[in-house]
Amino acid sequence: RFRNHEDFKGDCAWHDNYKAELVKSINDKIGKGNIDGDFDSSTNHVAIIRKHPDGTVLSEEDVPDLVTMMGELAASSYSNNYQLRALIVATWFADGRPGEGKFFNMRTWKYDSGQNCLSGSWKDIKNCTEKKATMCNDHEHWETDPFDAFGDFWSTTNGLVRQAVGGRMGLKSKFAFPMCQKYTDKWTAGIISSTLRLLVPACQRRNVTGKSIRYGATTKLHEHEDITHPELLAVGGWAAADNSSHYTLDNIAMHMRPMRALAGYHNVKKAHVPPTLGAIGEGALPQMETLADKLYLCNLEEFKRGGHLRPLLRIVLATNIKNFNTKLASLGPDNVAVARLVQVAGGCGITLQRLKEMSTAIEDNFRAQNIQGVEAGAGVEQIMESTNSLVTQLISKISNLEGVMRSQTQRIDSLESHLLQSRFSNSPSPASPQAASRSRRLENAGASPRPQQRARVSGSRSVASSPSS
Repeated sequence: RFRNHEDFKGDCAWHDNYKAELVKSINDKIGKGNIDGDFDSSTNHVAIIRKHPDGTVLSEEDVPDLVTMMGELAASSYSNNYQLRALIVATWFADGRPGEGKFFNMRTWKYDSGQNCLSGSWKDIKNCTEKKATMCNDHEHWETDPFDAFGDFWSTTNGLVRQAVGGRMGLKSKFAFPMCQKYTDKWTAGIISSTLRLLVPACQRRNVTGKSIRYGATTKLHEHEDITHPELLAVGGWAAADNSSHYTLDNIAMHMRPMRALAGYHNVKKAHVPPTLGAIGEGALPQMETLADKLYLCNLEEFKRGGHLRPLLRIVLATNIKNFNTKLASLGPDNVAVARLVQVAGGCGITLQRLKEMSTAIEDNFRAQNIQGVEAGAGVEQIMESTNSLVTQLISKISNLEGVMRSQTQRIDSLESHLLQSRFSNSPSPASPQAASRSRRLENAGASPRPQQRARVSGSRSVASSPSS
């Protein structure tokens, strides 16, 4: 109707040209992953899943899983690779659109010690609303653990040091991902898409965009038998047919089971337990506070001692230490995040060997606290998988105990050796003949029987002590 208005009669070419340019622009942005809306009706997008099932055989043309891609990103030398990893993993847990992570604001963050999760407000750009985003430790893999990702980002790039303007923190100082604040949300979506495409085979790059993360997360929740439809709506941010979006779906409890599913927990009904610094002993906690202050340099009051996000920082530190042994083996000692932890820990008086022991202690405690078990009605394969997992954990614990026993035995042997040497060094010099003679007389006197006491005489009567009864 617009082009038929009387003011434009007789000249329709401008309208056709403008429409063609608009359609071309939209299609270009869809292809680059820079737009997310109803325009995109493509069915060619590939969903990125968290982890391929064990035994899956992939060809060199297949799209890898998120665990593999985030591991490669952490090992890479890409610019802002640690911040990008944190951004992508956060988008996965939020089941969000790729550009929305730009607006993830730490002002809304809370660490819920009852539910053991981080929660915050996530902007739903398409619908101009907000929803909850919740995150917890990954059950098995450090690569997709949001707390490990945030810890590496904060430690390697001073991610918690924000620039003050006029002596005060600006409005943008509390956004989780500073690199996105100079650009639009479309730029954020584009940088996620371009990063993911660098991590997939060339033949699949056209089918992989930032939306592939949301496709994968949503697919995971859809196919999970323990995730209800209202829970799916709550996590994904879709509008319900009633007013439950303002009440039920906004409750953090609606996110717990979906969150655990996205974190790889097999039994999402069972409460999870995060890594804890208490696993290395209560006596080491003051040293851990110092390590946290030096590892995660920060000028944000919320993360300092006494701040409401300090418990989150302790969980982040426990997570980084828990994953240290695994990351050292897979990434090597020269990796920036690994080397940074070793360097700062050394400055706090923690040796490499001690750091490895702490990593083992925290990981063993985490595994023991999060044994998933088998639910009623489980199939034979699930029972066998759970049994094998428990046996593997027991073998690992036995091996660790044997190592501790060997270490203690060696220490006992060493102490006994030092004790003997000390006794020999402190023994008296050979005595003189006179001293030896006196010593023999004293020994003989001590060995001979004592003489009987003579009866005491009182007046003319003699009183002898009678033997005791």
